[in-house]
Amino acid sequence: MTKMTLGKPALAVLALGVGVLAAGSALAFGPSRGAAPEPGFMEISFAEIDIDGDGEISFEELRSMGTARMQAIDTDNSGGLSLEEMQAAAVARASDRAAGMFERMDRNGDAEVTADELPKPRRTGMMFDRMDRDSSGTISEEEFAEAKTHMQERMKKGHHGKDSRHGKPGPDDTPKDQ
Repeated sequence: MTKMTLGKPALAVLALGVGVLAAGSALAFGPSRGAAPEPGFMEISFAEIDIDGDGEISFEELRSMGTARMQAIDTDNSGGLSLEEMQAAAVARASDRAAGMFERMDRNGDAEVTADELPKPRRTGMMFDRMDRDSSGTISEEEFAEAKTHMQERMKKGHHGKDSRHGKPGPDDTPKDQ
């Protein structure tokens, strides 16, 4: 068994890379089932969703939010989304999110984020401990491969053990009474 020592800074870089890849996926496809709502979601009022104004939100009214989102992205009004329209929407979302992240990170307001302004990695120590199955203080190549496989399986199932379908209908996409 070959030992590969990864210090906490290297592990932090690895965790950051995984986070960037996951964020890219979320930008392209929107949040998966079980993910936190998009930042703009909480800015939508009840009245905006309650289209018929009856004081209750129906499943169809909630579903129509997706249709409205698609229509906003369909810039040529073709009724469908081209690759270019989806890419443009993803780039716009990524740009907005990056601007917000930059604003939060640039603590001294000098229009530049330095290494000491970067967020401190949370859970890096806990992640290292999980990967270091034999508690040796280092991560072997075998432990690294096991952790990678475990993470891939988790990502495939989503955070709640369900298949991650990236917007494709699943068994729980229809209310129980329909």
